[in-house]
Amino acid sequence: SSNSSSSSNSSSSSNSSSSSNSSSSSNSSSQCLSWANESANNALEMADILDSVSYNSTDASVGLISLSTYESYLQSDLRKAKNLYNKQLSINPNASNLTSHNYFLDAMEDLIDGIDYAILGVQQNDPYYIEIGISFIESSGNNAVLASSSLSSC
Repeated sequence: SSNSSSSSNSSSSSNSSSSSNSSSSSNSSSQCLSWANESANNALEMADILDSVSYNSTDASVGLISLSTYESYLQSDLRKAKNLYNKQLSINPNASNLTSHNYFLDAMEDLIDGIDYAILGVQQNDPYYIEIGISFIESSGNNAVLASSSLSSC
């Protein structure tokens, strides 16, 4: 539940800063380009994390890596996902990209929650938690698609 409150806080703070920054159109355009470039880099990083989770999950499921190795890889991916979320949170979209920005933050929150549940499933030896983790990760992908489809050009 702390994630949902941070999501609503982030949308209100980025909304107020984006409206105050759009006073001049050239400033808004450079803000838009800066946000778009950083978001694109963050999207690539997020895809790398998703690939890592996917490959390592497959390797663990067929016994190529031990569960303790799998857990340490998940912990590493979780740290990367949290750092990525904070990077995205620190950039401000222009007003027309606020919806995309918030979907992107939702995607990152779902990725963090998904990895958290996968780690819990490994630690508790409980596949139910891993299933929950997978559903969060699928939701992350859906939110990433929504973020892309709601992009406005600069």
